[in-house]
Amino acid sequence: MKNNKSKNTIYIQEGPKAYLKILDQCGNGRNDGMICYVHGHIWLKNDQASPRYLIGEIHAADGDFTGLGFISLPNPDFNNPCTGGPNYQGGRLFESVESAIRYLKKYFTVLACDANTEWSQIKIDGI
Repeated sequence: MKNNKSKNTIYIQEGPKAYLKILDQCGNGRNDGMICYVHGHIWLKNDQASPRYLIGEIHAADGDFTGLGFISLPNPDFNNPCTGGPNYQGGRLFESVESAIRYLKKYFTVLACDANTEWSQIKIDGI
């Protein structure tokens, strides 16, 4: 990963379902991805399907989101991707939501939205 003190910022917002939204800014109706509570997956959208292409940003920071372990969508062998909308490129499985956030923190400054009740900034900073 590039040693870049100025990481791009993403926001985590508690979703109306069983996932956390990954956003360009809090309150944005279009999310860039999600973290599934049940599976611990991070799902990210296709290029130009959301405000930002996070897979490309991870690659630009010398990460490899689409490498070994990547689940491409649509995927007939994977029944429940936990995605709540169209245009998801795919995802990666993590042990937990905390592990998923830890991964994102390698590449982004991760901030909690003010309206969050469980996933506060204090909790995210402690991961």
